[in-house]
Order: sequence, then C-alpha cells, then structure tokens
Amino acid sequence: MSDRVFIGLGANLGDPRRAIDDALDALAARPDVRLTDVSSLYRSAPVDADGPDFINAVARVDTTLTPDALLQV
Repeated sequence: MSDRVFIGLGANLGDPRRAIDDALDALAARPDVRLTDVSSLYRSAPVDADGPDFINAVARVDTTLTPDALLQV
C-alpha cells in the first residue's frame, strides 16, 4: 500500500528551474515513487536573508518509501 505525499521544492542558486526539474526527474525515475501531479512554478523573495529569489513548486506523489528514504531521493 502506498502513501500520498506532498513535497515542497525550492531553489535559488545556480539555475533554480533546472534544479526543480532535476528533482522531479529523480522522483519520477524511482519505481517506488509515482509522481501524480506538480504545481506551477512560482517565485518568492527570501525571508530574513539576502540572495536571489526562490523558484518553488509542490509535487504530489504516491510512494511506498518511508519518510527518511524519500528524503534520500
């Protein structure tokens, strides 16, 4: 039996859109993770820090992985 999980993704260094795409590709490549939906990308300013804006998204997945194992993907 799998669990439905929502994963927040965010990056602001290098090419943040590419980092989000790479993270989604890594999730989708796993046989024990089924990527079921992805939000639109959105931009947000850093809070209490200097630096470039963040690019953010949320992924909905179904997985049999434990939370700790999912963090390693």
